[in-house]
Amino acid sequence: MLIDELLQVLGTAVVPVCLVLIGLSLEHYGLRTLLYGTLVALTAWATFERLGVVYYLLAGVLVGNVYEAARRQWQARGRTAQA
Repeated sequence: MLIDELLQVLGTAVVPVCLVLIGLSLEHYGLRTLLYGTLVALTAWATFERLGVVYYLLAGVLVGNVYEAARRQWQARGRTAQA
């Protein structure tokens, strides 16, 4: 019984751990890319785990796109303020 529970916990943890490790492997691209990948991976995982919907990858990409759009807007406002 204890082994079954342990295997079940490990089975549910495999996907988010793998997604975060993939994000960490992108670290040489910079902290922004690491943050972006981790945000998308965690959103996709949380959507799947909490809501159980089929479109969990799309939810992750949507959050990533919103993050990227906000980052670009913030960066553009910084450039116009300096000019």
